[in-house]
Amino acid sequence: MNKRTWIALGVFAVLLVTYQVWIYFSGKPKSQAPRTQDTTQVQPSVSQAPGTTQTQAPDTATKPAPETTVAEPAPSFAAEGLVRVETPRFTVELTRRGGRINSLTLKGFKGPDRKENQVNIVRPGSEFLATWFDHGLYCTSADSVLGVGEGNDLTLSFEGPEGKKFYTFSDGYTFSVWIEGPDTSRLYLKPSLAVTEANRKDDIAEHHFVYQRNDKVFSESIKKVLGPGRGTPGDNLGWFGTRSKYFMFACILQEGELRSIAATAESDTGMKVEATLAKTPLSLLVYVGPFDYDVLRRVGYGLEDIYSFGFWLIAPFARFIFLVFRWMHWLIPNYGWVILVFSLVMKVAFSPLSYYTYRSMKKMQDLKPKMEALQAKYKDKSEEMNKAVMDLYKGEKVNPLSGCFPVLLQLPVFWALYQVLRTTIDLRAAPWIFWIQDLSAKDPFYILPIVMGGISLLNGFLQPSTDRQAKLTSALMAGVFTFIFLNFPAGIVLYWLSYNLYSIAEQAIFRRLLKKKPEA
Repeated sequence: MNKRTWIALGVFAVLLVTYQVWIYFSGKPKSQAPRTQDTTQVQPSVSQAPGTTQTQAPDTATKPAPETTVAEPAPSFAAEGLVRVETPRFTVELTRRGGRINSLTLKGFKGPDRKENQVNIVRPGSEFLATWFDHGLYCTSADSVLGVGEGNDLTLSFEGPEGKKFYTFSDGYTFSVWIEGPDTSRLYLKPSLAVTEANRKDDIAEHHFVYQRNDKVFSESIKKVLGPGRGTPGDNLGWFGTRSKYFMFACILQEGELRSIAATAESDTGMKVEATLAKTPLSLLVYVGPFDYDVLRRVGYGLEDIYSFGFWLIAPFARFIFLVFRWMHWLIPNYGWVILVFSLVMKVAFSPLSYYTYRSMKKMQDLKPKMEALQAKYKDKSEEMNKAVMDLYKGEKVNPLSGCFPVLLQLPVFWALYQVLRTTIDLRAAPWIFWIQDLSAKDPFYILPIVMGGISLLNGFLQPSTDRQAKLTSALMAGVFTFIFLNFPAGIVLYWLSYNLYSIAEQAIFRRLLKKKPEA
């Protein structure tokens, strides 16, 4: 590639790194346009649980709740026994006293070590769906292990003098919770979801407090909520919860009212989400499962709006690439080969732009002797030399910037592809061949990025340029790209490696075409 092309790619690399840093350090909430609620997947409400009555709360103005200093129940609920519920999608353990979710393990997803085919997303000892009146609630079932079969439901009740809780489990990623208790009580989820990835820092950076209010979705990183919580009014609230890089726990409001919700964090894994009740009974549809756009869309309620395809410029490209990847994986059930085939498709799609760039570079190379003659003739007359050079370009019908524009046009697509490969759960624990057993993680031996750097270097030297400075720039940028890609997910590195490999073959074809059809 010539100097201008490498500069464009260099800008692209800088943008990638800047984007990574922005994702890690920013906690800026995002808001998206309203979506129509999908009601086709709604489960039956459990507000009709037997023996329940609805109570009315006073009509109070909703306002953010101040941070409370009231002590929470002290006893260890888990020490008094657990009830384990097995469903086709997950295993959940609830405290026999209080009905709190003590742990939850999703089936069909590998853990951080990528060995067992299950992942713990609510770590043991957690307090999810806990309330202030849990100390008086006890499970009415004597069984310690209960199962839910395909197409069946299971209702588990916890009752006491101050309130009631009913859980209804089915065979999907959702279950229902019905809560009756004092209107002034609070419901909380703590701590944050478990770290599920080997790259702990990268996973924690994606832990967010999420909610939907007034048909808009908001996301605040765990770094954003460090320290005292900032309350959000509970009116017009659709759902709230927490997510990690690849998983999500969301409470969808079906019945009842909340006064406010807030999130606080004392450490990078110690986030607490708290909701102040305004009216009970409270009926929730709880989603606990993968942070997957298609799965969230099937559940409905605008959950899929929290899934980011990037900012407005790249989002349409990212959505299209996402759909193409899913379709190709249906045909080729290995994402490593899907990436290689997709890279080839992209190379063919951009080949007209690449040919235009190559042809422009070849023209510039052919003009070099005339350029050097003009530089010698107008050695001390810069203005006259510039005019003569422009006249030369005009006479030869050459645009010196034409080689850069095609590259810039491709950048939104490359960036969109990067967004998809970086965030989609499809590549999580997805093997390719040999030592690459997780395309979402970096190459453990750094073989792919080193090979990619070598191919990028070779690709640069094969470009039609006799400018020594351009060759040095190519070598420098190849080294920079290798360094940047060392810790990138293997799927991204594999794409860039194959794209550069196809570029070498493409140049050979372009050289033959230009020999057969020499430019005037």
